[in-house]
Amino acid sequence: MPREGADHLAFRFSERRMRFYRTCTLIELGEADQVDDDWTSNPGPYTIDPALIMLDQATRLAREGEIEEACRLAEQALLNVPPEHRTSIVVVRARALLAAVPPARRRIPAVRHLDSMLSEAIPQLALGRP
Repeated sequence: MPREGADHLAFRFSERRMRFYRTCTLIELGEADQVDDDWTSNPGPYTIDPALIMLDQATRLAREGEIEEACRLAEQALLNVPPEHRTSIVVVRARALLAAVPPARRRIPAVRHLDSMLSEAIPQLALGRP
């Protein structure tokens, strides 16, 4: 794998990209305790990767029944991303969290607030402006 900054990173599989996929896999497997916290404490110029990781962690919490904490973490992830970078991948990941909430718990204020945040993000994406 080439070092960061070499050539055009969109077409290379860097060490950072491998760490990102490893982190997402660990979260999905329920092994979040093995996740390197460097993603959220030192994101560097990247804002979407840490947000996606936080959203994966939030979805995992929702599946485990920790709905309010999941919504809080998802809200934090969305707020960490500048509005112009809240692309469809970020919104889709947050919507996946809401889909993981059991129907009987969808009236919880935290769930409704997150749903409201996402509803406000959709027109911005469609119009291509913050």
